[in-house]
Amino acid sequence: MKKYLIRLFFFMAGLFVIFILLDLLFTHTIKSKDYYRHKGQFVLNLSNRDVDYIVLGNSRAYHGLSTRLIDSAYLISGLNLGIEGANLADCKMVLEKFIEGNNNSKIVLLELSFEKLSTNSYSEFCMPEFIPYIDDDIIFNAIKQTTGVLSGCVLRYVPFSKFAMYNQHWKPELIVRSMISNLDYKGFDHWGNSPINRIMTNIPETREIDLNNTSYELLNDIFELASKNKMTLFLYSSPYLKYQVKLDYRLNDVRKHLMKIDSSYEDLSNSLHDMKYFADVNHVNILGMKYCSNEIGKRLREALNDN
Repeated sequence: MKKYLIRLFFFMAGLFVIFILLDLLFTHTIKSKDYYRHKGQFVLNLSNRDVDYIVLGNSRAYHGLSTRLIDSAYLISGLNLGIEGANLADCKMVLEKFIEGNNNSKIVLLELSFEKLSTNSYSEFCMPEFIPYIDDDIIFNAIKQTTGVLSGCVLRYVPFSKFAMYNQHWKPELIVRSMISNLDYKGFDHWGNSPINRIMTNIPETREIDLNNTSYELLNDIFELASKNKMTLFLYSSPYLKYQVKLDYRLNDVRKHLMKIDSSYEDLSNSLHDMKYFADVNHVNILGMKYCSNEIGKRLREALNDN
């Protein structure tokens, strides 16, 4: 019995060491600038970058603007840091990490999806993007609020648990392949853009955006964080397909409040009415992205000239 327990101890200790080594190896690979599988890596690996503007927001920013087109047309420089599913809390965290990485931007361009004003929480959808960076206190606090304190602590302190629990998102076999063959997977370009190349054909059911619990707390926090770091906050709203997304009567109150914030606001939410510009009711396709990029690019150029 004693020998069995000793063997079991050494087996478990060896297994624990293997998990520690795998965790360190996988984390190092993911944090390497030579390997990007998800947008979160691109965002959190940025360091010592100096640009004219950055784009923050969810998929409507990620897929809805092209900083490449804006930069070439208006001779400015920008990065798209939009992440699918991001709430305003996630946008604030991304801005904090951007600043912490010794990056600088003159303008913070924040896409404001009206439904995101109804939540102050972090997004469960985009949280897996940040899992490999859980050793960072800002990321750890965000993940704890999303998964719960116990789960957050397990993910941070139990070796390899974050890759085991989120293996569908991070796919360890692809990480291993990247070590061998320099696999470089991106769903986005060097500027962080990812246009949607399809045209909406079927009209879905009408969706209503509820503005009952509208809050401006996080929006004000982002404004203060940008101002503190000598960045100008510029708000815009990407188009919705007009007849398929109903914005309730409170929208006018929301718009009025946004105009009171000490920032510019470009409302494109009701600017496109033809399905040819949309991939779905919430997201523009390449054609709509070109329109939005041109409209926002003009405003950015004017804002930079004023500065």
